[in-house]
Amino acid sequence: MAEAIINDFHNYLENLKSKNNKHSEELDMKCRDEEEIHKKISIGFNNQDWTQCKSNFEVLSNNSKEMRKIMKNQSKITEDTFSLTEKILVSTEKILASNKNIEGRLALLENTKQILRYSDWVVILINEIIVPKLMGDQDDWDRISTIFTKSILEDTDHYVLENEEDDRLFERLVEILDQVNITLGEFEYLVRLNKMRNTEFHINNQPLCEAKKQLEMTFPEHLEHFKEPLKKALYAIEVQW
Repeated sequence: MAEAIINDFHNYLENLKSKNNKHSEELDMKCRDEEEIHKKISIGFNNQDWTQCKSNFEVLSNNSKEMRKIMKNQSKITEDTFSLTEKILVSTEKILASNKNIEGRLALLENTKQILRYSDWVVILINEIIVPKLMGDQDDWDRISTIFTKSILEDTDHYVLENEEDDRLFERLVEILDQVNITLGEFEYLVRLNKMRNTEFHINNQPLCEAKKQLEMTFPEHLEHFKEPLKKALYAIEVQW
């Protein structure tokens, strides 16, 4: 789209330049004609040829009218050039704003990529610490995961526990999380992070000490809520894994 706009501006500018060159040549010609007319008028005065003088004055008047017409056309070209310049400036501002927006999105994506690297640590926390302490192991976790997923997809601030078994599972989950100093709300952030994971973003042999060190860095505001739960998750892994 930007290329098409630039091409339109370029073609319009070339058209204005062509018109201006044409009018400049016409005006130069009329200026030369005027010089010749003045010479003829001067000769007519010297010879007292009043008929010729009158005729030359009429020619001079017509020539002046044509010159004014050409200058008006040039003035219009100048106005059009100013208008085109304003349009170019506006379009440039829009393009710059669009580029800035793209840069912001790329930065956001890069920050998200960094946080997603921690998703594998969340998997370790779940598989090695949470699941083994559940009574039904993987089956219990599958049910808990389903409840979390439903809450996340529906964007609700509560969990739909359909029966006493669900209540029991979440009570046990809270007990397990208490042992590693993670609240249920914090654990939900970890689950959300795990749902965001993509095959591109894994530990890639990231040492635990390096993962902890990177968490001390400043997080973007939109990712800040992941920081504390991740710290607790890594601490739990360090102690119990």
